[in-house]
Amino acid sequence: MLQGDSMNEQHIVNKINNIFIWTTRLAFLNLLWLVFMIFGLVVFGVFPATVASLSVCMYWINGKTDLPIWKTFKREFLHNFYISNGAGWLLLLAGSILFINYQHFDKISGVFYFFSIFSFYFVIIIYIALWIWVFPLMSHYNNKLTKHFFNSLILGFGKIKTTLLIILLLFLVIYISLSIPGMIPFFSFSIGSYFWAWFSLKVFNEIDEENP
Repeated sequence: MLQGDSMNEQHIVNKINNIFIWTTRLAFLNLLWLVFMIFGLVVFGVFPATVASLSVCMYWINGKTDLPIWKTFKREFLHNFYISNGAGWLLLLAGSILFINYQHFDKISGVFYFFSIFSFYFVIIIYIALWIWVFPLMSHYNNKLTKHFFNSLILGFGKIKTTLLIILLLFLVIYISLSIPGMIPFFSFSIGSYFWAWFSLKVFNEIDEENP
């Protein structure tokens, strides 16, 4: 009986210790994302910091939990600095163009209006798919930017359920973070990155198994 109680107590201690370790990891990852984003003057730091966060999470998911977080984050940040900024700024530019076009819809009438609306929302779907997949792809594969964009489109439509699930989870993280602002400096992005990386990596592993 005493031995059983001792084993249960040890199990509880291990659980608490594991929770503490993961809480610390996620908080540190969130801090690194904020620091490196600021280091890149925000506009040049947010995209490589995002890719670096996803890379670290993918290492963790693959069982490499003992890697040095700071060195790994810094390496991935610098390695993907130019390509991630290229992707991010191209997407922002495309988003600006889409917004400008949307502002002019009230000037269109007749059949062409319905065609324009349909085309616009189809492009929006493509646009969202690019945002969802291009950064995880950079975290897992070494390819040219055009290849990442092309693969993002393939995954966006070929893995539509996963795409929608990632969008939903990121939306929930953002919603909860805005409801509880105290989470933002400690966990908001790291938790979002972990789920984002987990579902992305699941798809990547399936693809890698089908195409060894």
